[in-house]
Amino acid sequence: MFKFIQRFKNFWHNMQLLQYLDTNAFESCVDIMEKVYPGYKTLLSNLIDRHQISIVKKVFAFINENGGTQKLADYYNNADSTEKQSMIDAFNKAFKQDAAFEEKVLLLTKLSHLKGFDILANTLGDVKDNVVVGSIQSGQRTIDDWKAFVRHEQERGSDFKLGILDQIVSQAAKVPEVSDEPKEVEAPNITLFPDEILDQLYEYNGTAFLTLPSLDEFKRIIVRGQHTQKLTPCPGKTAFLYLIIYRLSLILPEDKRSIWYDDILKECGFEKETVRKKASSALESSNDATRKMARRINDIFDDYLKSK
Repeated sequence: MFKFIQRFKNFWHNMQLLQYLDTNAFESCVDIMEKVYPGYKTLLSNLIDRHQISIVKKVFAFINENGGTQKLADYYNNADSTEKQSMIDAFNKAFKQDAAFEEKVLLLTKLSHLKGFDILANTLGDVKDNVVVGSIQSGQRTIDDWKAFVRHEQERGSDFKLGILDQIVSQAAKVPEVSDEPKEVEAPNITLFPDEILDQLYEYNGTAFLTLPSLDEFKRIIVRGQHTQKLTPCPGKTAFLYLIIYRLSLILPEDKRSIWYDDILKECGFEKETVRKKASSALESSNDATRKMARRINDIFDDYLKSK
């Protein structure tokens, strides 16, 4: 009887974990786990083919036999920023699309408190932060919504916290406001930035840089016209914006380059030397997805130069 109760508890726990997860979107997660735990993909495939109801238990056993969760934590902690972001994106995409942001955050919090998973607290915490930031950036939640959610959980006797909210407020305070007044600097002629380049770069709206309301607004930012938004990298995607800004600067003639470059870097909060050194970092990333996306961006400029 005891074994039956224990098995039922394990089954119920597995169902609670799986109800918010999209098993059809696990491919990226599986690829990451295969890097850390060779043989993981084969094991998972065999378990699924045999319709094992104890799949979670057997997967955990395999992980424990091959370095435990500490091995995954070490892999994440030693990864570069682009690889970390690709891991965060993969874990985030594993949630069902209709799962509420709050449900995702609570599940990640619960996982970080489970025995064995506490080692992954840093990784799970970053995924949780990404969920919160993404919900705010998409306009589906506000900082006040999340603060109210935290208060609600704490009123239920939980020690639940979201430290990322303080970071968001602090970073927002440091961002210089974009003035609606005409700029003092001389704006480069819009024809110096070909539409074919700007149109293609705008396709990375929401993936390389935070979502802007329109192509026209993006162009106004680039040519340093009057604009109300700010060019800001998506979390973990700063290297792509370094690449875009650096390649755009090379299009300008030398007598206009410094004025434009200094002005847009100041607004973005970037250091010129940092951009110069790291503009190619995404192109050299060990992460395939990051490297391919950087190459596509780079090709926009190379193809244009070849056609001239």
